[in-house]
Amino acid sequence: VDMTHFNNFVEQELNILISRISARGFLIQLLGNVNDYNDSAQRRVQRENDLEVALRSADSYVVAIPWHSFTARERVLVRSFVERGGKLLLISDAARSTAINSLASDFGIIFEADYLYNVVEHESNFQNFFVRNFKANKLTEGLKTVVFYQASSISPESQGLTFTDESTFSSAREMRGP
Repeated sequence: VDMTHFNNFVEQELNILISRISARGFLIQLLGNVNDYNDSAQRRVQRENDLEVALRSADSYVVAIPWHSFTARERVLVRSFVERGGKLLLISDAARSTAINSLASDFGIIFEADYLYNVVEHESNFQNFFVRNFKANKLTEGLKTVVFYQASSISPESQGLTFTDESTFSSAREMRGP
């Protein structure tokens, strides 16, 4: 779990994710300190070296709400990791500042600075909307309905696995659509 980019979260926010991963027998390694705001050239080189070592033995790499951008070398290290079969989980939050796209864009993904909402059908709050349109995939197999809580859109849509309905809007575009 990346915590080297002055990530905009507190460790307790990942408790459920970490406990579910641990329950499946995986070891969790926290890389860095979420409160380390030092982005000096020397610190960036150390970050790159630490990442290179950590990814050698990792199965997965989790990046949540980074404040500091990924360097060119870090991006190459992560791309190589994924190309070797490593799994990458990117987590963003529309309500928090983030530099997630400094890495996500290398994979053809952009986290939009919006939030999605549905005033027609939702779960107790218009920002908690249902998704029932899934692309056939091992990850979506058997899903019928998923509730997204205060989610933002991700582009390009062609790479998505879940799609909103025609009653769901983007706060940035005030347009509806998948």
